[in-house]
Amino acid sequence: MKPNTNQNNDYYIEIDDPYDEIEIILPSESNKSSNSRNIRKKKAYKSRNAKYSKSSGFSLKWPFIILFVGLIYLFYEPMLSYIMSMLKSNPTIYSYYLYFESEIANNSIVGMLYTAIFGSLFFLAIPSEALFVYFLDLKNYPGVLILLLMVAGNVIGLIINYLFGRLLGERFVAKIFSKNFEKYQEKINSSGGWILLLGNIFPGPIELITVFYGSFKFPLGQYIYLVFMGRLIKYIILFVLFTFYWDSITLFYDDILGEFSNIKDIYSSLI
Repeated sequence: MKPNTNQNNDYYIEIDDPYDEIEIILPSESNKSSNSRNIRKKKAYKSRNAKYSKSSGFSLKWPFIILFVGLIYLFYEPMLSYIMSMLKSNPTIYSYYLYFESEIANNSIVGMLYTAIFGSLFFLAIPSEALFVYFLDLKNYPGVLILLLMVAGNVIGLIINYLFGRLLGERFVAKIFSKNFEKYQEKINSSGGWILLLGNIFPGPIELITVFYGSFKFPLGQYIYLVFMGRLIKYIILFVLFTFYWDSITLFYDDILGEFSNIKDIYSSLI
């Protein structure tokens, strides 16, 4: 601001406009920049927390797992003897136990069915491929009959897993598997049918995963169909391999064991 006069001696004041060189930032642009900065800060904070939680979870998880396995190993025989004493205290239940034990030990038709059912339960999960090959190698019954018994028993056992998960419900299973629950839920919702089919064809922990199918209320009819088809394809492949190529497979396996034994002998001689 400065005074000035003109030729008529009129006095006036000239004012410089202070807004000529001011850069005006619109509120929307400032909000966008601040929001982007806040988002970047939140992402960096989450990534740091995720790294910290993963590292801390890894350091704390494995000692507990080792301790749990060690406790099971130490108390396995006392727990087994305690369970047997509880069974013997009830004559009715113990008679059923003796019946199942005798049928399974004798490898009867009913015993093979029971073995297939119990082996597909999620808390036992006996390798079904090994059981099938074992029954075929006994040659007590036709291979087609053994195949049908294994398929039927596995389907019954996997339906029990499904119903167990359905009975527990989604909330209870989410509490038990809190870390992996959302991951399993997303995978089952996106490609649950393929996981169920391929998981029953190829070896894997499908018995435990079937509990999630029940808790997520996967359609039971579709579940039974996929389980049946997967187990049928699995045992047909194993049956063909056992019938036509088992001698070659066992010969190759014996050769590998022989090579390992030779390497072991050489190593022991050097020591």
